[in-house]
Amino acid sequence: MDEILATVQQIETHYQTLVASDLDDETAEDVDEIRIGLESIRSQLDAIQDLPVEQYPKSIVHDLRSPVGAISGFTEIMLDTDPLTDEQEAIVEQIHHLAVTLRDMITTYFRRG
Repeated sequence: MDEILATVQQIETHYQTLVASDLDDETAEDVDEIRIGLESIRSQLDAIQDLPVEQYPKSIVHDLRSPVGAISGFTEIMLDTDPLTDEQEAIVEQIHHLAVTLRDMITTYFRRG
């Protein structure tokens, strides 16, 4: 669980850096979708953090993977269509990479429990 939380924190840090950059309106809307996904992930993880693995809801993999998939999808769209600076593009690529990593970690961690 610690690795999952650390990866979420990394995404949140990159998200904050992206928000602090000069975003056009289209990109700002897509970045807001990343925020929504992060809030959902954080809420789900906070709800189960103190529970023993055997008490995790059966839907937890789906409940976490859905917002992670949204983050991954929006970052792909941003890379394909949004006018990004080189710095913004690097940040979005990192968020995308971390989202894919997080998806795989969630699947592995919660399916073994």
